[in-house]
Amino acid sequence: MFELDKELHSWCQAILRHSPKRTTRMVELEDHMHCEIEQLLSTGLSEEESFLLATKRFGDVRELAREYSKNQTPLSAICHRLEIIEGPVMRWINSQSLQRVAGLQILVALVFAGFILLSSYLFSGTGHEDMIRNLLIAVWFVPFILLSRGGSKRPSCKRMKLG
Repeated sequence: MFELDKELHSWCQAILRHSPKRTTRMVELEDHMHCEIEQLLSTGLSEEESFLLATKRFGDVRELAREYSKNQTPLSAICHRLEIIEGPVMRWINSQSLQRVAGLQILVALVFAGFILLSSYLFSGTGHEDMIRNLLIAVWFVPFILLSRGGSKRPSCKRMKLG
């Protein structure tokens, strides 16, 4: 039996395998394909026929993959490696309610505020307190950004009922 979501995910993975910002682009590409497939389904085609026609319209997988990875710089290659870690983390964050994500954001902010105050006290007079405080603030941005992106999803064709 044809499994549309599984086939679509595999198709997108083949295109975005070496792409920078893979996680973000994967969601966008899958969403775009879902919209296209929904349109084709409304004409009376089956899921498999709609998928095959939509992928044919998009073009050759190798050429699309080449296009997506064309602008990869050394920095984006590093970011791509980090997205491998970020993906599961973002899936977990997105599975949480907005209230839980907000609570986690507050908890993380309070923990880092505590570390900043403690480090200011422990390192006062050493000349390193400013550097350590700034480093802690910079490190705090990582969970802050991840949590601020989580829990809120924009509507997409995949999640909206058509018709």
